[in-house]
Formats: sequence, C-alpha cells, structure tokens
Amino acid sequence: MKKIGTLKHFSSKEIKTSRISIGFECLDRELFKPEPCYDPLAKTGVKYARCQTGWARCEKERGVYDFSWLDTVVDNLCGRGIEVWMNVGYGNPLYMKNIPNKTGVGCVPLFFGEECLAAWKKYVSALAAHFAGRVQLFEIWNEPEADHFWYPEAPDPKEYAALFRITSEEIRKHIPDAKFAATVASGFDFGFIQGMLCAMHGMQMDYFAFHAHSKYPEISFGQGRPYLDNVKHLRRLLDAAGFEKTELIQGEAGQPSWAPKGHWLYKNGFDDPRAQAVWLLRRFALDHYAEVALSSFFMIADIWEKPYETATQILPRAQANGILNGLVYTPKPSYEALRHTVSVFSGDVKKKEAYFTVESTVDDPCETAATVRLSFEKNGCPMHLYYLPSAPTEQCRREAAVSAYLSQPLCEPVLADLLTGEVFALCEGEAVQGLFAYRGLPLANYPMLLTERAAIQIEKI
Repeated sequence: MKKIGTLKHFSSKEIKTSRISIGFECLDRELFKPEPCYDPLAKTGVKYARCQTGWARCEKERGVYDFSWLDTVVDNLCGRGIEVWMNVGYGNPLYMKNIPNKTGVGCVPLFFGEECLAAWKKYVSALAAHFAGRVQLFEIWNEPEADHFWYPEAPDPKEYAALFRITSEEIRKHIPDAKFAATVASGFDFGFIQGMLCAMHGMQMDYFAFHAHSKYPEISFGQGRPYLDNVKHLRRLLDAAGFEKTELIQGEAGQPSWAPKGHWLYKNGFDDPRAQAVWLLRRFALDHYAEVALSSFFMIADIWEKPYETATQILPRAQANGILNGLVYTPKPSYEALRHTVSVFSGDVKKKEAYFTVESTVDDPCETAATVRLSFEKNGCPMHLYYLPSAPTEQCRREAAVSAYLSQPLCEPVLADLLTGEVFALCEGEAVQGLFAYRGLPLANYPMLLTERAAIQIEKI
C-alpha cells in the first residue's frame, strides 16, 4: 500500500447532510463550559446537537422564565451549522419538596401535585413559544425506565405516556409542525417499550430514541444480544404497534476515556483515551448500518465543572465521556476519530447488501468468522468497512493481516484508516474464481474502509 494522503475534514456549515449528532447535555446543571466547545465542534462537521432544557435553570423565580443561557447555546450552535434538538425534562425545586438534588434531575412533575403539573405545562409552553422557528425536534424526558431518572415513583410506561402526551400538547400549541421523540434508556427493555407503545397508541411520535451505552458497541448492555439484532427487533415492535412511520434515533451512547473505580461498566476504573476513539468509530459505523435517523455520541466535553447528580446518586467526579478534556477543553483522540467519521459518512450514504468477505492471511478461521463486515453505498460508490470486534482497550492493528473478496471490482481502490485518517492506494483487484481479491490489508479493532477513490475526499501529502 502507498500512502496518498489523509481524509479531508469539513466544517459543520460545509456538510450538507449527515446523521451524526453530539451530546451537548448537562448545561442545565452547568457541568461544563460551552464557550470553549463551539469552534472545535464546528470543525468536526457534526450536524446535530442534543441539548437539555433545564426547567430549574430557566425558572428560578415562580412564573419568571430566563432562557438567555439556552439562547446562547442554541444561537452559537445554529450559527455554526449545527441543528439543535431539545431534550425536555427534569423537575424544579420551586414546586417540589424534599427532592434529592437542587436541580430536580429525574424528578417527574406528574408526582408532585396539581400545582407542580400546572407549572410544568406553563414552562413547556413558554419554552416552545420562545424557540419556535429555531428548534423543531423535541425529545420528551430522559431514560424514563431508569430509577435515577424517574423519581419518586417506580418507572411505569403508562405514566411516561401520560407525560409525553401532556408535554407534546403544550409544545404543539406554539409549534404546530414540531416533531416529537419518545425515549428509553440503554438495554433494550422490550417489555417496558411494549407497554409504552400500547399506552401511546394514536399519539404523534415521529421518532423513537434509544440509548446504547455498552462495553462493546456490538453487544447490548445487560443482555449479551447483538446490537443490530436488537435494533431490528425494536423496528418490528414499532411497526406492529402502528408506528411504521416513526424513525429510530440512537440518542445517547458513549465511552469514557477515564472512569473512577466502581463505575457501572468498569468496576476497577478505566483510563484509555485511544479506546474511547476506537469505541466511537465502531458505534457510528454500526448505527449507520442500522439506518437510524440520527446517531449521537455522549458527549462534547467531560462534565467536570461540578459534581454530577441524579435522583439517586452524587458523583464527585464523573467519568470522562467528552471528546474534549473537561478541564482545559483540548481535543482527545476521539475528537479526530469523529472528524474522520464525519468525512466518510457525510452525504448520501446508504446501507448496501453486497458480497464482501474477509479472510485471515494466517489461516485463522476464528478471526475470519469474527471480523465485522459492513457495506454501504455513497454517491453511487461502494464502501466496505471491516474490523475485529475485540476489546477497544486492545492495541490491535496488524499489517498485511487479511485479504478482502468482493463480487464487483473497485474502480481506483483505496483503503482509509479511520483512526489515523490515513488513505492508501491499492492495486487492482486480483480475479479469483469470479471474485476480486484485495490482498495484504491491515486488520485492526476499529474500522478500515475499503472503497473507491471517488467516494472520499483526500488531503494530498
């Protein structure tokens, strides 16, 4: 292979279409500084940002709404070509007595009396009126089947459906063409989801947002089931419940570069910025193959400005999920990995069924069978991604480790390393029994892209 350049990067304004979103959450609790994030984020090319609205921060005096902090966020993002979608949720201690945190995180307005519910409606109505014309997509609540975000009652899909209906009705009064997303936490709790869909029958649900935090992007947390199979099953449940037109969003999924001891995924702690970048690349590749409408990585910066609080816990220092360091706001390896991903997956990218197989050059049938293979088409050009789904913490990249076989030859074939951004020219495919072989390719535990020169833009060396 001969290196011919690196993947060209684009700003968010330069990218016309993309499914890639970033988490801009937790500003309702002021857990990071947004100002150092705007320009670096715009340079990634990301097109969407998920923002939490923060009732407790917007209404600190009864009946008086201050959206200025949220205006700053929305205007800075939109002005850089990044569309905001809002997560509307959480409570307000002005109307809730004896709650476990001062910002009302996870505290549900349904359970604190009529005065609280009436205040919630007024707040949501004021929010919608204020952002009409700037925001169209509203996700209602966050992870309602998780105890620490559904307080003080036990999670109940019927109660969530009631909150969804009440909230969406208030928003629609001011934004008639608003789009709404229902949401669940990670883990694909299909029993809870079925209860939701039954209770929400006949409601306007344009999107169904699920979260996909896990140790391995390919495996759903708490189940051991393949992620792509779970997404397919979720699609079947929606269709069977009459929500055939409801699109899927992967709304929150992340991997820390550092985690404290006792973390729910990494009990002994974790410190590996490269592994975060590897995980990110695999997450976006799988989500594009799953054909979700949006895929959002959690998040823009480490939430280290204050302790992280939910309805049931306080973390003095939360895990470092940001693509920017939460103290000095400098990029991590995951930041560059995101830029490479946007470069490859912007534009008209579609899942494609294609004959594509990868064989180990050392005749290892287990490794050959385990290799993940995902095929796409971009602007008429085939794109084939492959990687070994080993632990993201492994320093796994071997030269000349595999041969790839395709049923159709590539025109001016190239290989892009999505972790480094390097692009290499390849020899023409060797005809082998009706197939076309590309030999001497590297294998890593993050995606390599086998494609045509016309599919990607390159900064020449």
